[in-house]
Amino acid sequence: MASFEINKHILKDGQIVMYQRSDHTNPKWQARVSIPGAKSFRRISLKTRDLDEGKRLAHNVWDELYAKVKNGGAIRSKTYKAVALEYLKDLDFRANTNGKKRTKATTLRDRLIPYSATYFATARIDEIGKKELCAGR
Repeated sequence: MASFEINKHILKDGQIVMYQRSDHTNPKWQARVSIPGAKSFRRISLKTRDLDEGKRLAHNVWDELYAKVKNGGAIRSKTYKAVALEYLKDLDFRANTNGKKRTKATTLRDRLIPYSATYFATARIDEIGKKELCAGR
């Protein structure tokens, strides 16, 4: 199997792998960033063709992700809307086994999706705090 990664540069003992893609005619630097203690990695475009600029940007991304993981966050997190839909699906399942919960499920579905899920639709669940919740008042 041929690798699509060319001109590979390994930084921070392999925690940052920079590369250009072989299938692009105008290859910009990409990076695969992993953080010790995290369960996954982040793959991003650095949006530059300059190697030194790419290294600087990759280190910045690593720093941001390291701080996020150190503070209990995840490298990848679901959006608020995805979590809300999962919750409603579970609530529907439970409501089908208990008639009293049907009213609660209907009420939440009528309120959760039109308002909060629309407001926070693309926000990452671990990035929503008190400030974001109070902003909608």
